[in-house]
Amino acid sequence: AVLRSWVFSSYVHFQGDHCDWFGMMCQGGCVVAIQISNPEVRGTLPAALANFIHLSSLHLASTKISGKLKIIASMKNLQHLDLSGTEVAGDIQALQEVQKLQHINLHSTRVAGDIQVFQALVQLKSLDLGNTQVVGDIQAFQA
Repeated sequence: AVLRSWVFSSYVHFQGDHCDWFGMMCQGGCVVAIQISNPEVRGTLPAALANFIHLSSLHLASTKISGKLKIIASMKNLQHLDLSGTEVAGDIQALQEVQKLQHINLHSTRVAGDIQVFQALVQLKSLDLGNTQVVGDIQAFQA
């Protein structure tokens, strides 16, 4: 039911087991990744995404998904986040709650805030904030 509000092309249906849904990847019956990269997909980030407690990868690049970044804050097991080229907006402050994040791509989104937020993410290995409203001094990250 989490993704039923999203509009896909007519060939995608959300019936039956969620592990059989388009873009869903499961292990042991648990959703561990959502990978959808299609400009025809549109909708909003539902708060119910947090129900996927084993989700480690959320890849929605180049979709017309919108919503607020704060929804991601409750996704404690998330390691890979790619919302590049989407209509997602909001303050990046919410991401400092997701301590397992290793890879973040928010390129060409409507996110904003101070880059210092990411210092709290000690496992972070890659970060793409190009073409966003994020500001701050990147030198603080250099060892």
